[in-house]
Amino acid sequence: MPSRTFAKNIPPLNIAVLGYALFLVINASSLWGGVFPFFPQDFHTFEVTFVFMQAQSLASLAVYVGFFLLAFFSPKALVKPMHMASSLPVFAGGALLIAALYLPQWRLALVAIAGVLIGAGSALLSLLWARYFSAVSMDHGNFYLLCGTLLAPIVFFGFYLVPLAVRVFLMPLVFVPLCGLAVLLSYRGLSKEIPIFQDEPAKHIHTYRHFISTYWRSALAIGALGFASGLTRAAALSDFAMSDITNVASLGGSLVSAGILLLFWQRHSFTLNLNSVYKFCFPLFAIFLAVLPFMNEGRIFLGASALYMLFSVALMVLMLQSAQISRNRGNNPFVVYGFFGSIVGVLQNTGFILGHLMEKGTALDNGSHFGIAVTGLLVLSLVLYLYFTGFEGGKTQPLPQDNVEFIAMTMGAPHRVPLQLPVFTESDILIVEAQEISPCQEQQKSIPAEDATDVSTYRDLVSKRCQKVQERYRLTSREAEVMEFIVRGYTVAQIAQQFVVSENTVRTHYKHIYAKLDIHKRQELIALIEREDQD
Repeated sequence: MPSRTFAKNIPPLNIAVLGYALFLVINASSLWGGVFPFFPQDFHTFEVTFVFMQAQSLASLAVYVGFFLLAFFSPKALVKPMHMASSLPVFAGGALLIAALYLPQWRLALVAIAGVLIGAGSALLSLLWARYFSAVSMDHGNFYLLCGTLLAPIVFFGFYLVPLAVRVFLMPLVFVPLCGLAVLLSYRGLSKEIPIFQDEPAKHIHTYRHFISTYWRSALAIGALGFASGLTRAAALSDFAMSDITNVASLGGSLVSAGILLLFWQRHSFTLNLNSVYKFCFPLFAIFLAVLPFMNEGRIFLGASALYMLFSVALMVLMLQSAQISRNRGNNPFVVYGFFGSIVGVLQNTGFILGHLMEKGTALDNGSHFGIAVTGLLVLSLVLYLYFTGFEGGKTQPLPQDNVEFIAMTMGAPHRVPLQLPVFTESDILIVEAQEISPCQEQQKSIPAEDATDVSTYRDLVSKRCQKVQERYRLTSREAEVMEFIVRGYTVAQIAQQFVVSENTVRTHYKHIYAKLDIHKRQELIALIEREDQD
């Protein structure tokens, strides 16, 4: 029965769900935009918000860039990160914000230090969660992340049941330490020998150069959405009485999107990626910015809340795709998410700061709105051009294909694009011993007429059988591609060359494939593939 299959395949809940939910709540309640929704209204001055955002932005950027460089040049220093202390900067920053309430003469200085601590701590927590989701299996990582995203709005909305005087203290004194404890407990369940933890980027720079050259446009695209949402949110914050609804809208969007994905995942296979999110969001952002100067305050507020909601969904997909890239390519998660976080974070915070300055610096009714609209459209247009052409003029550049996969719990894998085998030059080919050549290769020339129900789907009989094995055992697309190369007799070195990854990454895929198929060597895989039509 489908329900039994789903119950068998669904990952068990663990502390990571609660920990990631608390991390999202902490960000929503005290970080993004410097809104501080649970602080008194007189705390929300222009100076306080501006100083906090500048400090937070610079600190988070420093952490992302610092971890990117440290993971690249000295990865062994990060094998045992300080999980217990991960929440201490956010805890200290929250305590300083509370102190700023009672020490108005020191308010700006305390807020600046708090911004540095909260920005650095939140960036560290996001890196640790990205690393965790990359280290677990695809099903577990996606499931925990979506469940945490689903739980976060429920916890956040529950805050409004607590008296206002208690909310300010509850976050740094209770939620932040719990989040740090959840990080610690989540990592205790992971092996320290996970390959991506041991990866040494400096030894195979070409794989990381390939990653950056492939994904800089996707990072820039999501960053442009963050820039535009920051600009428009600054315009909406002119009315403090309505500003809380922006956080409610963003978390509400996360609640709905995560819930829909989890429900759809039960019975259907599908893929997500940053490119599809950007293509969906871009026209909506551009239309809103184009009509912004002609809208009244109420509509501006509602539109800005909607854009921030879409951007929150994009950040969820960003975390999902970062984990998938690390699994597929074997890249160090700190390098992957540090790269994305640096670009997206800078553009997001720059947009808010510029919008805040425009709102403060003009006395015209719609003067700031016109400037915000023009600035946002210029950035979106420039990024759109770079997104499709790179720096190659008018040539269309290929877009990355490391999709976030959701393989149905009750059905087979999604339809897969036929594998395109590479053409190796004579100097590249590594001679394979006769016993390593797959017997299946004798059947590669054609598919029998009775099996050729959809000739366009498969290259040959081997491809057809591998597709069936992928569906039966819920292999990911990358695992299925590697499996087909193995069956066809390609070596580890050749497969690594095809995917531009290290040979250790290919060996990791071998282990995952063999574990899922419950086999131990290549000849067992070949036998399993050949039996597929007989089952």
